[in-house]
Amino acid sequence: EKANRNGIHFRCQKCGYTIHADLNGAINIAKAISGLSA
Repeated sequence: EKANRNGIHFRCQKCGYTIHADLNGAINIAKAISGLSA
């Protein structure tokens, strides 16, 4: 959800998980290329 990101901050609207937005993106990319996101 685009609403989860506010500048450099990522906060999940569903569960409240908070992390730096760029780090969250890097984690998502790493999961996607490793096959863990499936």
